[in-house]
Amino acid sequence: MENEFILEVNKNLDLFFVYGENQDEQIQTKLDNWDDVKHFFKLYFDNEFEKLKAQIELRQFTYKKLTNG
Repeated sequence: MENEFILEVNKNLDLFFVYGENQDEQIQTKLDNWDDVKHFFKLYFDNEFEKLKAQIELRQFTYKKLTNG
């Protein structure tokens, strides 16, 4: 089964990245500004998912959880 990835940002600049075979893992972080939003969406649309995940994990105030379990 191919991995699927979802990237969302709300109006408070909270970023959510959902990934995994069954979309069962999620990382959440707080972005500082709209330039950060553009940066992460560029990585997403360039299919740089591992780089996207790694950069999110390096940020302060990052939370990781399993969504299906």
